[in-house]
Amino acid sequence: MPTTKAVHYGDTASLEPSSASKRAGLEFMLKAKLFEWFTFTENATYTPVAEFFNGAAIPLAPRLTAYTDLTARFPWGLSASSTVRVIGPRDADEERTLTARG
Repeated sequence: MPTTKAVHYGDTASLEPSSASKRAGLEFMLKAKLFEWFTFTENATYTPVAEFFNGAAIPLAPRLTAYTDLTARFPWGLSASSTVRVIGPRDADEERTLTARG
């Protein structure tokens, strides 16, 4: 098992060493062609375990993410789509005292 990993810090645009972490969860993906010209795409992830090996939370690691897309492709070359993206609440600090909303 690794003991450290590099973590990107956006505020300083740098990489800094951090403790090793573990993550476990599920991912679901579905793509359906409802008609010859109309498709539906769904991708959802659920990650109940996202923590450092010492038990502290990984800040801002989402437990739930979802993506849905409907796309219509017309015979004359035009296409249109509608997309929804969702990120669920997540721990904002390692101690799990603050929550960042979607």
